[in-house]
Amino acid sequence: IVSIVFSTQLFLGAEEKKSFSSADIKDKIARTKGTLDLKKLMIWDVNPSDLTKEIVDFCKKEEIETYLWHPVLADMNNIDVTIENMGQIPFKNDLHQLSGIWDKIGLGEENFLFMDPVNEIQNNENYMNFTKAMKECDFDGVFLDRMRYPSPANGFESIFSTFFSSYSSYCLRQNIDLQNEKGKISRFYNEIREWDDFKLDNFKNFEEILENFSSFFEYKKNQIYRKVKFYKQWAIKKEKKVGLDLLSSGLSFFTGQDYSLLSTECDWIKDMTYCYGMGPAALPLEIICLTNGFRKLSPKISEKAFLKFLGRHMGLELPDNLLQIQNNGVDPINALLELKKANKIIDNKVPIYSGIEIVNSSYFSTKITEEMVEAYMDSLLDNAKGIVASWNILHIPDNHFKALERRFR
Repeated sequence: IVSIVFSTQLFLGAEEKKSFSSADIKDKIARTKGTLDLKKLMIWDVNPSDLTKEIVDFCKKEEIETYLWHPVLADMNNIDVTIENMGQIPFKNDLHQLSGIWDKIGLGEENFLFMDPVNEIQNNENYMNFTKAMKECDFDGVFLDRMRYPSPANGFESIFSTFFSSYSSYCLRQNIDLQNEKGKISRFYNEIREWDDFKLDNFKNFEEILENFSSFFEYKKNQIYRKVKFYKQWAIKKEKKVGLDLLSSGLSFFTGQDYSLLSTECDWIKDMTYCYGMGPAALPLEIICLTNGFRKLSPKISEKAFLKFLGRHMGLELPDNLLQIQNNGVDPINALLELKKANKIIDNKVPIYSGIEIVNSSYFSTKITEEMVEAYMDSLLDNAKGIVASWNILHIPDNHFKALERRFR
């Protein structure tokens, strides 16, 4: 068998607790361990209880490492992030005004609204929840999720989240001309309104397009780095491990997740190389939202030209129309291209595991077949150090785990 680390995730919300007994959950974990030699399980219980502790103890007996799956800046347990208290977006106070936004943002059990990383009250409350859960259950480590700024699925304008609030405060402290900084956003929106395909073809990536905002994107990266480092220092003292849930490297630019920086503050990284899913972080949805969002602001740019540019920015192979992505996702060869790119960025400092969505979820519009699982494996075979079967073990068919085992037999 190829030496590969198999991990998966367990989400316990109200629906899961209603549908699955403690015995059901343990039985599913045991079956998966029997099929795949499962090494790690990341557990997010929206209301940690005796059930959480019971599952952690069960995993210890099965020799499975357990991680507290901990959302840092969005969808935290019992902490509401709303349109009123989320990171402020310049000129926008209504989600419906945002270009290209996913229609489920702000709704459902997970609403994907992000608070400002410098928001002390909510951050402290979330940290207290974290330390309480780590104390009550003997997790081997913490798996940090949602430690980022909004992604294109939150609407294109959300990439400037906190620009007029905490970043402005930072500018004042650094004696940076605040009025000039504020004027940049208006000028940017006015300029791109006149761009066409020829103009876009001059750019290699979004870093070049947003070069005037480099100090802001640097600020975002440092805020996320500081947040992760804070948890890593706690983990070192407690002799615990840290795993990170990161958007693909092409998308992480928008969110403040810098692979190179963050690789110095963790033990391993899960790269969300989701090629089929229609949820935040998944390549198809993020690409659709980013394309629609940018083209709404720059209407003279064609869909085909933007997707060509986006393929260049992300280092991926993309079709030339959104309908194909909407219907089929993106080719799983992109999981390999992304994995190689991410490993190069971090210079192989820590293991990067490929996160692949093999869950069947109506909320994220995923209907993954065994053939799709095998297509992932055909792309990743011999290159992946590990696979994280995402997002929820309870909704991943046993046959999908068996398909993984067959490929790595």
